Order: sequence, then C-alpha cells, then structure tokens
Amino acid sequence: MKAVYLLLMFLLLALIPHALGQSEGELEISLDSTVTLHELGLITLNETFTVTNPTSAPLEMPGLHLLLPSEYFGKITATNIEGPLEMILSITNSSRGTILSATPRGRLSLSPNGESQIISIGIAVTEAVESFPPDFYRFRVPIIPTVDGITLNEVRSMIVVPATVTFGNVTDGMEIGGAGLRILISGTFGNVSSSDQRNEFVHLVEQPAAGVFTLVGFEDASRTLVVSPNGLISVREEFLMKNVGFGTLTELNMIPIDDSVIRVTVSATSDPPLKNPIRLFLISNRLDLQRAFSSILRPGEQILVIYEYTLDRQFLESTFGSVKVSVPPSPPVDSLMGSYKVGIELPSAFRLIDGPNSVDLDGTAQLFGPDIVYEFRPGILWASGTAFPIGTGIFLILLLGFMLSQRAEVGGEREIVLKINRLGEIYQDKISIVGSIVSNFKRLEVGKMERRQVENVRGEMNSIRSRSSSKVSELRRAIIELDAKVGSLFGELSTEDQLYDRAISQFIQTYDLQIQRKIKPEVFRTKTTDLDKQINKRASNIVNLVQSILKQVEMT
Repeated sequence: MKAVYLLLMFLLLALIPHALGQSEGELEISLDSTVTLHELGLITLNETFTVTNPTSAPLEMPGLHLLLPSEYFGKITATNIEGPLEMILSITNSSRGTILSATPRGRLSLSPNGESQIISIGIAVTEAVESFPPDFYRFRVPIIPTVDGITLNEVRSMIVVPATVTFGNVTDGMEIGGAGLRILISGTFGNVSSSDQRNEFVHLVEQPAAGVFTLVGFEDASRTLVVSPNGLISVREEFLMKNVGFGTLTELNMIPIDDSVIRVTVSATSDPPLKNPIRLFLISNRLDLQRAFSSILRPGEQILVIYEYTLDRQFLESTFGSVKVSVPPSPPVDSLMGSYKVGIELPSAFRLIDGPNSVDLDGTAQLFGPDIVYEFRPGILWASGTAFPIGTGIFLILLLGFMLSQRAEVGGEREIVLKINRLGEIYQDKISIVGSIVSNFKRLEVGKMERRQVENVRGEMNSIRSRSSSKVSELRRAIIELDAKVGSLFGELSTEDQLYDRAISQFIQTYDLQIQRKIKPEVFRTKTTDLDKQINKRASNIVNLVQSILKQVEMT
C-alpha cells in the first residue's frame, strides 16, 4: 500500500511542471495603451496587447480582463477587437471599476520559442468629460492600466489631447511632449500587476480664444447619398448639435468622405429657406460657423447643421448600366452621433438594386463598421426618350450602359449586337476617364499646379485617344460589314469623337496657359466653363449616336 502511495506522489510531482507550463503565468504580455480626447468631448482608447510564449512548450491564450475607471460604466458606446481568433467582448461593473473582458471563443495554442500574437481593442467613451469650475475640464483615465489576474511585463501608457487645450496637471511617472495638432503625456511601467491599478483625473484648460474645444451632444444625425436628375451625385450631412460645455464653438472640424473636398454648400435653416444656398470653402477642413449660419455656438445653445458636397468619381464604380457607391458609416465630425442614419435618395425614375434605403448605426458601427454599398440603375421610365437627364459624367455612362443592355436583351446574341455592345464599352471607359481628369483639374488650385502635371495628363489623354481610336476603327469595319446601312451614322460618330477629343485638348491647354500666366484669370474661367460644357455635350452626342446605331440594327 505504501508503495502505491509513493508511486502516486511521484506521478503527481511529475505532472506539476507540465501544469505550470500551461498557465498564462509563463506568457510575456505587454500593453500599449493610448487614451485620446477629441475636440468635441469624445474619448477613445486603443489597448494593444502583445502576447509572447517564450517557453519550449505550447501555451493557451488566456482571457484578458482590462480594469478601467468606474466612471466609464454605462458610457462605453463603441467596442471593437482584432486578433488571431474570435474573442467576445463584455462589460461588467465591479468594486474595482469597469471591467472590459476579452474572452476567446475557442482555444488558441501559442507556439513556443517566442512567437507573438497581437490583440487590439478599440473603445469609445461618451459623456465622461466633465466641467470642473471655474474653467477646467477633467476626465478620469487609467494612468497605469492593468489586467485582472495577470502581471504585465511592460505597460506603455499615453494620454493624447488636442493642441487647443493644455494639461492642468502632469501626474507622477509621466512626461509631457507632442507637437503640431496634439500634445501628450506618456510613461512606461514594468511588471504591472492588478494591484498597481492607477486611475487619475486629467485636468485641461482651453487655449485662449481657440473656439474649437467644448463638449457637444449630437442627435438626429444622417448621412444621405443624393442622386439628382441633373447628373450630380452628392453627400448630404445633417445633424443637430448642442453645446453642453462652457466653451464657445466658432469652428467645426469636418470629416467628409472625400478628404480632398474643399467646398461645401450650406443649406439655410431659416423659414422660409434662402433661395441661394451658401457655398463655403473649408480651410484645413474647418467650417466657420459664423459665415455658415451667422452665429457661433455658445454654451447651452443648439444649431441644426445641413450641408452637401459633390462626391468625386473615385468613390463611384460604374458597371454596364449601373453604379456602385461605397458610403462610409463614419460620422461627419470627430465625435459619435446619436440616432445616426445612413440612406440614399434616388429620383423616381431610378431603381435601387442593392443597399438599404435607410439604416440606423450605433457607435460601434460608426467607428468600426464596414462601408455601406449602394448599387442603382435607371428604370424604364428614365430611358423613355424624354426623361434623359442633361447630365455629366457618370450619368452619360449610365445612359450608354442602360441602352446597350436593354437593346442586347431585345437583339439576343446576334453578332452585330455583341460588337455594338463592345463599342459602347470602349466609349464608356473613355468618358469615365475623361470625366475623372476634368473633375480633378477643376478641384485643384491653378496657382499650385505645375506644368509637368499638365504634361502628364496630356500624355495620358493622347494614349487613351490612340487606344480607343484603333479599337473603334476595327469595330466600325466589322459592324459595317454586317450592316452597311449604319455607315452614315458611323461618319457622324467619328466627327463627334474628334470634336470631343479637340475640346479635351483645348481644356488641358487652357490650364497650361493659365499656369504660364499667358491668359487673364477671367478669360481662363470663362473658357474652361465653356469647354467643360462642350465636353459634356459631345459625350452626350456620342451616347445618342451609339443608341441610334442600335436602333438602326433593330430595324434590319
């Protein structure tokens, strides 16, 4: 009996090292913690864990239970996690504060000998910044963030605030730094256990007369993709904002979908509305509230903000007869929106193929969600022959694609129909590329352009013209061989194509002359406006002639 007892003890002792090797205590875990305060009162945290297995045996990934200030409970409105496997995020309240837990859904075995895994957690906290009389703001931050039950080998902690405010206090173990648009305090700490948890208030004061930092609440917000019958695709942003801080807001930092947007059209909220909406240039992406709404935003006041901007071609994907647009769910300002919707407005003659008419987005979707993709195309009414919009760019491509797809259905798989479809695709590509070039020229400031940029565009256009010309000539011969009656229409198409190319060349040349200061600014503006209209007119004529060729084929 004694021998059996000794044997069992021996086996138990032999298993102890193996059991210890499977515990997270053998892992090396470091944490990079960044807490960022944004200009309108939003707090975001990025907690990035590096988990390394330095042992010679596989170890299992543990759950991570991050200890946060108790003030955050009920105010965490967005969470996101990225890592090597799916992890479940949960938030609980305890006597030690708010606990954000990241629990693996399955088992992940960390390979031995120094292999690391990165786990990054994103958090947004609203309404955690408070006014602190007489003229301070303050918010609680984890100066030394900790994980319950785990000792962190190293913690690199950073608190970032806008450069429009200054720190009223710098805590022990932290150094102040930063430059440009932000300032920060940072510190590095080693062998951090949960007992080292340190949460403290950071006090801030706004720079004198800055007019861009206060606490703002947002409601009734929406981002709408607006497709208009005149050929423009734009984005309309609308939200109600209230100043709940003690600072006065004079400028609003805008975050448009297209970061190259420099001009917005502000809709007046007066009743009745103004006949002529106000068009304003953004300076460093900031909207001047006084110029836009004839009022700044004082403490306790609220204002309804509505503005639109044209969406650049780079955000549009044109297929044969339809258009796809990806709309980011991100808010239009550096904050989170309450009751935020993303939707689309289409003319009655259009049909939505894919995407929601309207979708509600919570905080997590606003910060971390995927783009919302819309696809739409003209309906039969739009192509009735009298409902063609006098549009530009994408609508001409739509029109061409729609007509060819409709005629192809009528004509079946006839060889001549397939060749005309190919002809249409060539012009579709050409019109799309030219539209992008013209749009980019109009968006740039002439005074900041260089001649080499114009030469590059001119070379690109010559290449496009050469490629499309050879393909069109080949198709022209093949189509006329199949149906000689369309020969005269091809003559007209060739003439319009040449006039189209000439208008593009003159448009580019006009920019070149202005850069060299060989024409007066008023002459430049008049001529480029006229040439832009000519380019769209010739493109429209090309579209109509391709349609006429299709009709002629149907009659034979």
